[in-house]
Amino acid sequence: MKAGIFISGGISGNFKIKNAITCFDIENGSFNSFFCNFETMKEAKKALKDAFKYMKNNDLDVELSRDKKTLYYDASTARIQKK
Repeated sequence: MKAGIFISGGISGNFKIKNAITCFDIENGSFNSFFCNFETMKEAKKALKDAFKYMKNNDLDVELSRDKKTLYYDASTARIQKK
């Protein structure tokens, strides 16, 4: 099942999250939002978890939801969505 990570919110936070996520298929959305495409839900969850670890190691105030499907940073969110 295809999945994606939708990044929206504040401009600078969106770019920090986008740069932290390892994704090679990125679509630009409206108002500086982004959509990263993945082949499986497992790949998307791993990418979000790796981004969380990367941002946490760089002393950024970032949070990951309990179900590991949403990442929060500043005024931005990155949420996994099914396609």
